[in-house]
Amino acid sequence: MTSNSFADLAVRAIIVLALLTIGLSSGLLAQESSNPDVATPADTPPPIPASGDDAIPAVSVPDDGTAVVRILAAQRFTLETPYASAWNAERSLVRSGTILVLEVEKKWLRPRQTRQPVLYAGDRPAEVMNCGHAAGRIVVIVPDPADGTARNLATTIFFFGTPMLAERATAERGRAELAEARAQGIGPLSEKRRVEPSASTLRLADQNALLREVGARIILHSPTERALGEGFLGTP
Repeated sequence: MTSNSFADLAVRAIIVLALLTIGLSSGLLAQESSNPDVATPADTPPPIPASGDDAIPAVSVPDDGTAVVRILAAQRFTLETPYASAWNAERSLVRSGTILVLEVEKKWLRPRQTRQPVLYAGDRPAEVMNCGHAAGRIVVIVPDPADGTARNLATTIFFFGTPMLAERATAERGRAELAEARAQGIGPLSEKRRVEPSASTLRLADQNALLREVGARIILHSPTERALGEGFLGTP
C-alpha cells in the first residue's frame, strides 16, 4: 500500500470517528428546545428541502456573506508528493495550498443529520477537517488552483453553498455556486476580516505531513476536538 493510500484510509477513519461523535451530539438536539441556554432552531440555517440521496440539488446558496466571520490564521504549504482530494468530483491533485483557521458563525457548524452546506473557497470546495461548532472555528485546507498559482486570499470569496456532498461537486458546479454567490452580493473578506499567510512556506513531504499540521491547529483552535487533532497528529 502506498503512503498516499494509507493517508487516504487514515483520513477516512478519522473522519468516521468524528462523524460518530457528531451523530451522538445530534441525538441530543431534541432535548435542547427546553434549555434556554441552547441555540433554538431559529438560530440555525434554513431547513433543507427533502430529496433523494442520489439527487444533486439545484444551486441555492443559503449564505448571505456573513457565515465566515474572519480568517484567523493562514499558512502556505507545498507537497513533494501530491494527493488526490476527496473533496471534489474530479479528485483533483493537491500539490500546494493554504491551511486556514476560520472563525465561522456557529449556526453554520451545528451538527445536523442531513446534508451540510458546502464551504467554498472561490469555485472549489474547501477541505473542512473538523466540526468546530463548540469553538466556532474550523481548520480547512484550501488547495491552489490547478495552474499552481498561489491563491490570493484578498480576492477569494468564502461562502457556504448548496447543501450536498462536496465529493460530488464538479468544476462546473463550483463555477455555478460561485456565480450565484456573487449574484447575491457576496464578496471577498475585507482587510479587517483576514490575515495574510505566514511569510514562510511549509515544505512538506506528503499528505501525511500535512495532516499532522492540521492536527496541531485543531488542538490549538478547537480544544474540545482534541481527540480528533491527536488522531491527525498520529498519522504515520
